[in-house]
Amino acid sequence: MDVALALGDFLQKGTVRRRESHIQSQNKPANASSLHALKDAALVARARRGESAAFELLIDRHRERILNLAFQLLRDRDEAEDVAQDAFANAFAALKNFRGEAQFSTWIYRITFNLCVHRKRRARVTEEFEENRHGGRGEDTALTKVMVEETLQQLSPPLRAALILREMHDLSYEEIADVLQIPVGTVRSRLNEARRQFRVLWMEKEAGE
Repeated sequence: MDVALALGDFLQKGTVRRRESHIQSQNKPANASSLHALKDAALVARARRGESAAFELLIDRHRERILNLAFQLLRDRDEAEDVAQDAFANAFAALKNFRGEAQFSTWIYRITFNLCVHRKRRARVTEEFEENRHGGRGEDTALTKVMVEETLQQLSPPLRAALILREMHDLSYEEIADVLQIPVGTVRSRLNEARRQFRVLWMEKEAGE
């Protein structure tokens, strides 16, 4: 299968095209409703056999979270779109080497994280993260959001990375360890320190109001 040709059908910048037919496989395409009932591992297996609809569904399932992660790391919508596209392109190209030792979601998170780090190093920009989960309304919410962003920026990149993957993306300690390629014990210590520093910085901001 021509990877570039296949991805040209699967992906375009900022959107994922939905079409009824793509690259033809020798087998009859699976019914769309039956595909939606499958777990990621089964979809990966079908995609590796050349079923384009299976890989499209993987994109549909994970694209929004991958785009959010990229935006939170890069703080630029256009660059986040580029990274999300590259992440799925890289995943597609390496699909034959994916052995299922980690979940597909963890694997695509790791690819995305590494792409963001590489892009920031290349561009020499400062890492920034955005807190999206805080509830509330009106001006208080906007002010709190700004305070959260400023506080996160004061944390070191390793602490911010661990905190955002845990608190904003609900990854388990094991999944964070897999994404960041560090021991689980290091994940725990980074999260403990990140939360401690965040609390101290937050209290200082509130005291200064």
